[in-house]
Amino acid sequence: MRRILLPAFLTLLLLSGCAAPQTPDASFFPETASPTPPPLQTALPQSKGASARAEGILQALRLCEEFSSALVESYADLGFAPADLTPFYDQLDAAASEEDYLSLERSLSTEILRMRQGVFLRIDNISKLGDTPPESLQALLEEYEQKFAAAGW
Repeated sequence: MRRILLPAFLTLLLLSGCAAPQTPDASFFPETASPTPPPLQTALPQSKGASARAEGILQALRLCEEFSSALVESYADLGFAPADLTPFYDQLDAAASEEDYLSLERSLSTEILRMRQGVFLRIDNISKLGDTPPESLQALLEEYEQKFAAAGW
C-alpha cells in the first residue's frame, strides 16, 4: 500500500507546485547577487504601468459611454437607459495600487459584459415575440464588440 500511496502523493505535490524548488537566496551566492536598485527606480516602472492601465480603463469607459449613448439615442423605445458609469470613474480616481486597478478592470469587464448581454436579451425577446429585431441594433452591437476587442476588452 505504501508503495502506491507515497509515489502518488509525491507526484501530486510536484504537480501542485508545492515541492517545486525554491529560488536560492542571494546570500548563498553573493557573487551573483545583483545590487538592489534604489526605491525611485523601482517606483518608476510601476507608475508607468499604472498610468498605462489607467489609460486603458479610461478608454473602455469612454467606449461604454459611446455604446450606451448610441443605444439610448436609437433604441430608447426598447427600454435602453443611459449607463451610470460614475462609480467606475470614482474608483479610477481613487485607485492607488495595482490591486485597485485589477479590481476596477474586473468590475468594468463585468459591466461591459452586462451591457452586451442586455442587447442580446432584447434582440432575443423581440425574436421570441415574433417580430424581427432591427438589423441596425445587431450591427451596432457588432460594431462596439469590435471596438472593445480592439481596445483589449
